[in-house]
Amino acid sequence: MAQVYVDTEIMEHDKINNLADTLKITNAEAVGLIVCLWTWASTNAPNGNITNYSPHAIEKAVMWQNKRGMFFEAICSPNSQFVVRSGDELRLQDYETPIILTN
Repeated sequence: MAQVYVDTEIMEHDKINNLADTLKITNAEAVGLIVCLWTWASTNAPNGNITNYSPHAIEKAVMWQNKRGMFFEAICSPNSQFVVRSGDELRLQDYETPIILTN
């Protein structure tokens, strides 16, 4: 069974604050979405490469229930630091480390 570790300061992390502000949700909701993203990826994209998954598939995996495309756009924006774009490839940033949002 894969494990995902969450830093104890995740609720106040700049990435979470920015995501919550962008999506107009609470930090707790943003944390839940990111934890869902990483746990989904541990099974479906174990190398962190999400290129072959549609925005809708990723949003469904994290249980995003607001405007379609909004979550995916937020995590892929250059300022979010959740997804790194390299050419046509999309990768979860720092996915090779088993810790979410460490300082």
